[in-house]
Amino acid sequence: MLKWLTDMTSTRVVAEKDDDDRDEIADNDDNMMIDLMLAEIESTVSAFETEKEQRKSQECLQRRVPDYSWLISESSQKPKKKYLTINERARLERACERIRPNEWSKLINLWKARSKTVSSREHIFDAFISSVHEVILSRPRHPTVGDVVRKYMRSASSVNAVSDSPRIAVGSARSLADVTFRELSEIV
Repeated sequence: MLKWLTDMTSTRVVAEKDDDDRDEIADNDDNMMIDLMLAEIESTVSAFETEKEQRKSQECLQRRVPDYSWLISESSQKPKKKYLTINERARLERACERIRPNEWSKLINLWKARSKTVSSREHIFDAFISSVHEVILSRPRHPTVGDVVRKYMRSASSVNAVSDSPRIAVGSARSLADVTFRELSEIV
């Protein structure tokens, strides 16, 4: 009798689930970390510019010179600050996209250490991007074909290599304790 009620709600829930893209968002942790890093950088920029404004006002107070610049300039001419511009945001996002999930903590620690001594707004971004480059360069590098061939050519540990050093027989009853320093140097 009330079957139509459950049928209506079940199709509605399915339709809403199809429209909802949360499954894609939940699977992509990198987007969340990129957004968190951009928010952190933006808060650092905001704190830096607020501190810069406070220093400027303190200098005016110490010199006892009134600052009337806010009366002269229009609000439209004031630079938009304390927020990242589209170009800055895109530049930082491109840098963040190169980071692997296991490298975020290293990047954050490195950038926090570098951002303590910033001198300008651009220096904040440059410190972050140089931190990204340093994290990328610290990745273990996979050997190239040339590296493998070079290592093979230089090593004498090949099965086909002939060695002039004396070898201890495999079936020998001598233990490692019996081998003296002199014998070790002869072996090596």
